[in-house]
Amino acid sequence: MLSSPRTLLASHYAKRRIASTCYANKVTRDFSSRRTELAPATATASISSTAAAKPPVPTSVSPRVAARNVLKSTIGLIPRTLPLEQQKIWDKRAQKALDELETGKSRPLRVGVWGDKLSGASEIVTGLLDDPLSGDTTQRNLLRQRWDSAARNGPIHIRRNSVVSWDGQVLDIKSNWLQNINGEIIECRESNALDILLSCDHIILVTDNLRRLSAPGLQEIIQGLTHAPSVSLVVTERASDVPVLTNEFGGIKPIIVKPDLAIRGLDAFAQGNVNQYQNLLMASGLPQFSQAIFRLYTESNQPSSPSSTASRAAVRSSTHIARVTLSACEAAVDNAQQSLLNTVAPIEPLKAEVSAITLDAINSTLRGSTTVHEGVISVESRIKSAFRRLPWYSLWWRADEVSSVLGEAISWSSLGTQLSFHSGRLASIREQMHNKALTLTASSPLLKNRLAQLHARTVIDSGVLSSPLSQRTAQLLAPGGPVEDIQRKAQAAVMATAANIIGSGVLSTGLFTIGSISGGTAIGAGLLGSIASVRWMQSMWARAEKRWWADWSRVCAGLERDCEANLNQVIRERVTGSITTGIQGVEALAARRTETISVLKQEMSELNKELEVLEQRLK
Repeated sequence: MLSSPRTLLASHYAKRRIASTCYANKVTRDFSSRRTELAPATATASISSTAAAKPPVPTSVSPRVAARNVLKSTIGLIPRTLPLEQQKIWDKRAQKALDELETGKSRPLRVGVWGDKLSGASEIVTGLLDDPLSGDTTQRNLLRQRWDSAARNGPIHIRRNSVVSWDGQVLDIKSNWLQNINGEIIECRESNALDILLSCDHIILVTDNLRRLSAPGLQEIIQGLTHAPSVSLVVTERASDVPVLTNEFGGIKPIIVKPDLAIRGLDAFAQGNVNQYQNLLMASGLPQFSQAIFRLYTESNQPSSPSSTASRAAVRSSTHIARVTLSACEAAVDNAQQSLLNTVAPIEPLKAEVSAITLDAINSTLRGSTTVHEGVISVESRIKSAFRRLPWYSLWWRADEVSSVLGEAISWSSLGTQLSFHSGRLASIREQMHNKALTLTASSPLLKNRLAQLHARTVIDSGVLSSPLSQRTAQLLAPGGPVEDIQRKAQAAVMATAANIIGSGVLSTGLFTIGSISGGTAIGAGLLGSIASVRWMQSMWARAEKRWWADWSRVCAGLERDCEANLNQVIRERVTGSITTGIQGVEALAARRTETISVLKQEMSELNKELEVLEQRLK
């Protein structure tokens, strides 16, 4: 600790020690007499069991036990909230703090000092620990040259010991300042020293008045120590004409120190210039800063007791680690919730787009029923032309050709071409919707795999919309169908007419032979029978044709329904199948995650209440 000559400062140090001892006793009495009922935090509970609020258990526990319980609950949250890449870091930090509390052993107060070579942090530590009254030049040289021989640029642990030693990482020295606070100093220069600083009870961050917050790593460390129970920000003066505004560091009030003056003062004392030593030392601001820390952490009469300042500081540090770990868990849950909101945000616009695509595809493809009607009219015109080529009298020599002539006329080439064109258009829309579905489900590999399988199964080819045409054509040409039926009737009409004509002639001839009728009457009767048979054949073919057109109308009406149903099915299963499945999958996933997040937030809220109570006890 900074000291002054016994001849000049003995009374000053005596008064200061008396005041500090009184203050420490008062702090100890206040801390020991304070008792708060606190429900102990349970270990990790299952999600389903934490949905209900935990009833408070009226149990009085020590701050150490309360901090241990809170840490256990916090550690239980880590694997359920944090990303995999962060779990190991935070679990290591929290577990290390828990292990210290579990052992129950007292340890020295840890004072962490962070600052790079230009900041003046090492000079501050030297000024705090270099005793001008000590004649141990070995200790002084080791203290001042420690960073020159430090292993891999730190950290350096400086501990109080009756034997001076230095191994490149740990420096053991005799120090009244460390003895008075029952502490040790951990010096860090690297920008990624947050893990080390989190384990310290008091943290001193050092920068200079030229770089201020722009010192490498300073802002990140300040952000990581937001909830630290005890942090000092020291700004060293590298340029005397550069002022420092107290409000430029946010909520942290900086302490202005000139460590180079303190070092010069110590050198002046070594040369016997006591007045210059005193002037430089007081101008440096280091004694005031040293005294502030001294007042905070002066030990009680029982340094190893649970109520000692170092012991309480250890509990505060563990509580702080629980707080920052909980904050990290809360931030991760908030990020997950925001990510979930961002994921489901496109769902409603996509639903509207799917509805619009479905309606547009139906209207543009079938145009109501216009497209099918036009195709039917085209085929009807060819069938009518075929019937015109099959008049009733031609059945005598073409009765066996009826099915082939009608079969050639039943061709859906025009309608099939239109439907093939729309199939290609729907295939293009399908690819666009599938890409949007993949974008929507980017956060779920399982959903993406499911969509890939669905996309592979639901290919749209050129004939996907034309399948009803093939089915209805097969219905017309099927055995026992309308085409075969009209051919049978044509054949039957020809055979029946021929039989009737022959029968009439035979009958007339027979009657003439037996003399029942005259020759003229026989001829007239035969002709009359033949004419009647031909007329019957004509009417029979007309009825067959009429029956054909009735069957045709029924088949065409079914064709319209089939085309519409097939188009709806293609749009639903093939065009928008991927995006619909993706939307449903994301909505189901979002519902489950929302429930999980709600349960986790409830659990973290309960843990936060326990932490607040513990933090109030430790103030």
